[in-house]
Amino acid sequence: MNIKEAINLINNRNFESAVLQLDQMIENVPNNVEAYYWRSVGFLHLNKLDKALTDLNTAIEKYDEYANTYKKRGVVYFHLGQLPLALEDMNKAVEKKKKNK
Repeated sequence: MNIKEAINLINNRNFESAVLQLDQMIENVPNNVEAYYWRSVGFLHLNKLDKALTDLNTAIEKYDEYANTYKKRGVVYFHLGQLPLALEDMNKAVEKKKKNK
């Protein structure tokens, strides 16, 4: 399994299968930031917001320059009703996007 296959599972709304595949990827390569990000997307769609937030926090700890990670964490915070944190992360996403152009 590679990251493209996991993304394909997510795009085809096979969230549980994607999460299981990404679990294996993370077990094999614990520093795979992209795997944490995409697993968080699967968790978000499965309404496992705490798990999504944990994965996004881990991804940001490992690499904090990826704008989409902040954007996705902002979405999770929004769904959790934590609007100030959601806004803060959305603003960080914009800053990262401008910085990395």
